[in-house]
Amino acid sequence: MKRVPYILLGMLVGIALTISAGAYAANSGLIGKKITAEVPIVLDGKKISEKGSVAGGTTLLPVRSLAGLFGADVKYTDGTVYLTSTEVGGAAVPEATTSPTAANQLTEEELKKKIADLDSRIEMALLTYNETQEVIDRMSTDPNAEKEVERLQGFNDQTKASIEELQKEKADLEAQLKALQQ
Repeated sequence: MKRVPYILLGMLVGIALTISAGAYAANSGLIGKKITAEVPIVLDGKKISEKGSVAGGTTLLPVRSLAGLFGADVKYTDGTVYLTSTEVGGAAVPEATTSPTAANQLTEEELKKKIADLDSRIEMALLTYNETQEVIDRMSTDPNAEKEVERLQGFNDQTKASIEELQKEKADLEAQLKALQQ
């Protein structure tokens, strides 16, 4: 009978670790992604010396090299790349679009899918948090379980932090969806 809380605890720890790892992976973007391919870059029918890289399904291009070809100046300040030119050989460089098909933008359907996924993960994390709290409440009356209660409380604190991160990410996606729908 004393083993039941420990079995439940093991299940809860497994669920929480799965949720928190997913939350971390969802927030990491391309950082740490493996470069899966190098691709040639062809400009006006001519191959340039630099190559593009593919990471996480996204093609990355060398900004400095391409900006030089287009006559733009490049500055990197405070973690942001600044390009300063709007004309190339007398022709205007197209302005960046904010349409859903622009690079690094998600479509309405993709946003809805990610929000639904986050809802599911938040629900699972809340279930884990509540079940762990019930175990903590039951074990807190046992003076021999003081260290285990402390450990479970630490685990529950981490779960709560994961829930807050997931809720923040969901709010960000909902704001993006709302802006896209306007």
